[in-house]
Amino acid sequence: VTSEYNGNTFEIECTLNLPFEVSADYASAKWYNMTIRSDGEKGVAKSATTPYPNGIVDIFSDDAKWAFMGNPFDGIKVLNKAAGNGYTLGVDGSNVIMTEGDNAWVIEEGVGGFLLLQAKGTDKYVHDYQSSLKIWNDSRAKTDAGSAFKAYDVEAYSEFGTPLYSSSAMEN
Repeated sequence: VTSEYNGNTFEIECTLNLPFEVSADYASAKWYNMTIRSDGEKGVAKSATTPYPNGIVDIFSDDAKWAFMGNPFDGIKVLNKAAGNGYTLGVDGSNVIMTEGDNAWVIEEGVGGFLLLQAKGTDKYVHDYQSSLKIWNDSRAKTDAGSAFKAYDVEAYSEFGTPLYSSSAMEN
């Protein structure tokens, strides 16, 4: 990063330290399975119904494959393989769903995983509410197990040969 101050130019080297790789584009995306709840992991997948339910998921289905694009300055876009190129994780009312466009999230460290914050300066976090993905507009989401995500490399997971995971998810 280049910064200027008082007529002086500074080069600042930054290292991105996220619990997943950030892909350059959809075509070269690195795919992950995601779980939510650090106190008993539930699979996360795109669904034909809204809000998206979470629980037992076929990890080999494109609905359960997620990727990440972007940077910490402009935000991280969350992609879903089944939704296709041009769709990112977004919000419709309080429902968290795939929508057209470049919805970007702030990634924060949570208790037992990472958090998806809708926008800087807010407390709007993706949360597991009654086994569905919802926005919870409350600072308590930062420390609540129901807001913590984990990402698991799809290729590494597929070596186990187990098609489902639930609250007794495999550890990486």
